Amino acid sequence: MPIFGKKKNMSKNKVPRAFINSAQKCGIETILMKEINIPHLFAESDKIISSKGISGLRISSESFEKGVKIKLIIQKGVSIKKPIFLCFGILKEKGKQIILPEIILKENSEAKILTHCTFPKSKEILHRMEAKVKLEKGAKLSYLEKHYHGENFGAEVLPSFKISVDKGASFENEFILEQGSIGKLKVFFEIELEENAFCEVSNKIIGKGRKDEVEIYDKILLNGENSSSLIKLRGAVVKAGKCFLGEK
Repeated sequence: MPIFGKKKNMSKNKVPRAFINSAQKCGIETILMKEINIPHLFAESDKIISSKGISGLRISSESFEKGVKIKLIIQKGVSIKKPIFLCFGILKEKGKQIILPEIILKENSEAKILTHCTFPKSKEILHRMEAKVKLEKGAKLSYLEKHYHGENFGAEVLPSFKISVDKGASFENEFILEQGSIGKLKVFFEIELEENAFCEVSNKIIGKGRKDEVEIYDKILLNGENSSSLIKLRGAVVKAGKCFLGEK
């Protein structure tokens, strides 16, 4: 059943304790997981735990087998002051989760999105995210994503982003995974920039075991005059793990 910005109070008891514990490991303020007035969407496996939009922000979602579709729209000229908090996870040792988000910022709108992904018991987990992001003229989006994959090297996490940044718009992204094991992680960004558009992409990944494998690919297309980008790639693995950072 789709949820369209529905007023759905989120109490402490509705948020899985494992979500809160892993958020703490990542340095996320857990008040964001308890504050009922924060715009948010939480999904565990293919189930929507809680969702709430606010004025100027529409969040719709729909569950399907093994996953969740999400559409997030910020209206023209709206500046969302509070962070929009998204949390996705699988709390069992084995499972599959597919997240299909579509994020649209209308002309001259502005927002910050904080995403947390957690797989604390992962032994055989597959998480795939295929995100589409559209920033219209003059829009600004800051997107911070923090992960925790447990300690068992059992997660395979495959996030990909296709991002369109229109004239004079800006997109800033930071992806962080520095606690626990990684398992297998493959991140792909494809960003198209129009006239006077800007993007900054930053990745910080730290692997701690020989079973950790990391691949990060960034593809930036400077289509418009005076468009510009900045890419920061910081990745490391120890104990004979594998790490590849590059551009496509």
